[in-house]
Amino acid sequence: MRAACFVMAAAGLVSSVLGQVADLPVFQCFPPERPLHDVWIEGEGFAEQSGFAVMAREDCYGGRQMVLHTAEQGGHWIRYEFEVAEAGTYLLSVAGGPVGEGYCSQIGYAIDDQARREVTALGRSDRAWGHAGCARWTNLAMRAFEAGRHSLTIFVDRPRWGDGTVYAYWIDAVCLLGDPIARLNMPPVVVTDRPANIFAGDEPIVFGLKYPHPAGVWEWMVSDWRGRTSAEGGWRLGEESLRLPALPMGYYRLRIRPEGAAEWQPFVPFARVVDPGERAADPNSPFAMDAGPSWARCPDGRFEPPEKMHEVLAEVARLCGAVMIRERNGWSEEPRGEYHWGETVDRNARLFSERGVQICGMYHNAPGFAINPRRVGFVWDLMAVYRFSRACVEHFGGRMQAWEFMNEPDAWAGPAWDLAAAHKAAYLGFKAGDAKINVLNPSSCFHPVPRFMDTAMENGLGDYFDTYNCHIYEREFENFPKVVADERALLSRYGVGHKPMWVTENGYYGGGAGASVIPGSGLMEHDAEQELSQAEYIVKSQLLFGALGVERDFSFYLPPYQEPGRVWGFLRWDFTVKPVIAAYAAMTWQLNGARYRGRLALGPEVEALLYDGADGTQTLVLWSKDGEDREVEVGSPVSRVALFDFVGRSAAVPVSDGLCRLSVGRYPIYVRGLASLEAVEGPVAVEAAAETVEKDLSVVLRLDLGDEFQYIPNKVLLEDGFVGQATLEVFNFSDTAKRGVIENLGEGYVVDGLPESVDVAAMAKAAIPIGIRFGEDAYGVVKVRLAGRFAGRPTSPVCIPVKLSAAGVDPSLAAREVPWREAERWVANSSGKMGISFDEAEGAVRFEVEFPAGADCWVYPEFPLALPGESLAGAVGLTFEVKAEPLCGFCLVMAVLEDTHEVGERCDFNYRVTSAWSRVHIFFDEDAPASFDPATVKMLRIGGNPSGGHYSYWIRDLKWLFPKSHSATTRTSERL
Repeated sequence: MRAACFVMAAAGLVSSVLGQVADLPVFQCFPPERPLHDVWIEGEGFAEQSGFAVMAREDCYGGRQMVLHTAEQGGHWIRYEFEVAEAGTYLLSVAGGPVGEGYCSQIGYAIDDQARREVTALGRSDRAWGHAGCARWTNLAMRAFEAGRHSLTIFVDRPRWGDGTVYAYWIDAVCLLGDPIARLNMPPVVVTDRPANIFAGDEPIVFGLKYPHPAGVWEWMVSDWRGRTSAEGGWRLGEESLRLPALPMGYYRLRIRPEGAAEWQPFVPFARVVDPGERAADPNSPFAMDAGPSWARCPDGRFEPPEKMHEVLAEVARLCGAVMIRERNGWSEEPRGEYHWGETVDRNARLFSERGVQICGMYHNAPGFAINPRRVGFVWDLMAVYRFSRACVEHFGGRMQAWEFMNEPDAWAGPAWDLAAAHKAAYLGFKAGDAKINVLNPSSCFHPVPRFMDTAMENGLGDYFDTYNCHIYEREFENFPKVVADERALLSRYGVGHKPMWVTENGYYGGGAGASVIPGSGLMEHDAEQELSQAEYIVKSQLLFGALGVERDFSFYLPPYQEPGRVWGFLRWDFTVKPVIAAYAAMTWQLNGARYRGRLALGPEVEALLYDGADGTQTLVLWSKDGEDREVEVGSPVSRVALFDFVGRSAAVPVSDGLCRLSVGRYPIYVRGLASLEAVEGPVAVEAAAETVEKDLSVVLRLDLGDEFQYIPNKVLLEDGFVGQATLEVFNFSDTAKRGVIENLGEGYVVDGLPESVDVAAMAKAAIPIGIRFGEDAYGVVKVRLAGRFAGRPTSPVCIPVKLSAAGVDPSLAAREVPWREAERWVANSSGKMGISFDEAEGAVRFEVEFPAGADCWVYPEFPLALPGESLAGAVGLTFEVKAEPLCGFCLVMAVLEDTHEVGERCDFNYRVTSAWSRVHIFFDEDAPASFDPATVKMLRIGGNPSGGHYSYWIRDLKWLFPKSHSATTRTSERL
């Protein structure tokens, strides 16, 4: 047997939902060595074909291969005929293109002219050969063949996704191997028929084989989430299914090995969770998930997701008890007015809805016609936004209960005022579809809350959402109160502190130290400790956010998913369960229908969250904050209470002398059946709604600034002079014509060209050319703020911060110099080789960097502050002179709030550099979050991200800026 060219599976146990043969290793030989086979077909030995060409290649089997590489549209296919001598199960492999890579087309195939099957990704051998190095061994199918003549047809009728224009595929050879499991000595592939291997309630826990395997006696062993053996026995493999004994609720791992063998095969995870019918129904439950099922995919290109992936995801969400998932929709409109929702999105809306799982829809793309190429950032055609948003609600109807426009816009390069205008149109469209639909704001993702969000709120964003949402990826639980309070403070500043708050993304920051479960792939997995840490984080964050008044938390992320260096998914890449699923299901089982009452005082190191149940009993959730085991006592008027561990396993706890004695550790436990407990710290109080003036929300204002205004983060820059041109656009999103006036609400400028009144037709806009003249005595940032009044009701404003290049510095400010000349004070911090010295000729500190080829280029030397003497307490900004050779397009001043080198919490301020000396003024209130306190700054980093090679820049005359009345100002510079 020629097994040397076959790599054994490193992780051979996978779920039944996995794609057809993705769990089988591929042949690793290459020409002229052939893999073990029973049927061999040279690529050029086809019966019929269309579009392919024979190419001579000495490095291919038989010296030739078939090549398809064309932009010509139409059906491209190739058909092979072959004889099978003996009936049985065969592995069908193709030495061909690596389907799943951007340079190779996806294919379809049919055996014996039966139903065609589509292929989007295939596992492939490590070594490539043939034309353009594009031939590799791939596994196409495992299936039963009768003895006799058969055919294989491969279809290539989709262009490769790398460029969307070329049809590309290669075939060097095709082979079939009979009885491959036995002949290649592959381990059994153990599977279940349950989604993600999750068993609900009293369902029997049964395992079988995905592929036929030689009969034999194997040993099996089941361990629980702590690694303790739960059950063990023997299995007559190939003769019967493996039926496990009844197990408590929880997460488990099954291992098998041949009888008498020393080593176990890699584990198969499974879980037993409560029957969803036994969980309290609670449409207002706080427990939600970010699932994004319509965007679920595999980034590796070697792995094809399961055929019923979306059904699996919907069923897992139901089994977990998630009340709502977050979905991602796309805006496809071609031609205009004709929307294409896509089969996947429609199917997912049905799958989740029919399982009782609510959906929060979201879209953040737009077709080309809705984008203004002159404007960076967000969608521009507000009428198109309105129409599509209305169509979303009308199309999905009751299948989606909430909608969100734009995902993490504070991470985009675009103006907050344009976002606010677009969101207003989306809000009005959603409400036109259903006045009762729950509309969310565009979700923010940075913390502290960035200036971007304040600017959006200054543009009236708060009038146009029902529920506030944000994304929080805070690793330390002790920081949760500060982060949530910062978000609440944003709402309070703009009079909407009474509105409910959702966290629509929150996930575990973990690496991916575990072995991949997909042979030969780069798909990452958590290791055992990371899996438990993920489950711990998800449950604790759900409960702590709820205690802080967050009404719903969407844990991120249900499908398998990874980003560079991190794994996020609640399922492994083989779509099997991880501990987080069992822990989440236990949490919803214990707390659905309960309401948070407050905290119990059981010591500073014990978290004790109390809930009142709908049945009149109380549930207490406990864990040790530092992870150390502790004993606590809780009063109870009943003689026995029920205890449930982290993943739902139950135990009775006796009560003695009115006290329930409990062991508390790192992982949460649930104590049910308590009564009469009083919390010492109640739920976070939410502000009462303040009285407000009724506004005409159907009228939306937007300013289209002239080209003399340049967008820079959080504001626009008027490069020259004090006069700029703009077009004021007044949108009327109602079905009646309107007449009103435009009012200037700002100071420091005059608006020319405003008419006495404005008429706007129904579902139309009026465009008014205006001029904006700024006072030559203006300093810093001037906020241009306009609003309308229609039928006596004010509109929401448009507000744009404008920075004037020609303006001087406020003479009421004084400057205090710091010892910037001391080159030794500056600490090298760069991805290149860096030197720091004092340049006598320039009277400045010189920073020189040489970057290696291909480097991620950045240079941010550090200037630690000598506190308290150099404190920025009371400062309004700082100033310095700078020049560079060559120019650098992206430059930052980082105000660092920690004493850590290179990393640490910070606040960033953009600046521009030229080849001649120029002065930079950084004013904190222009860019810093509202929560920023200059007194907390411990270090500055001043630098940029140059393009590479050699880079030099100089800094001099670094000073802090204070109001003149500030007591810390010791001397005033002659110039600012």
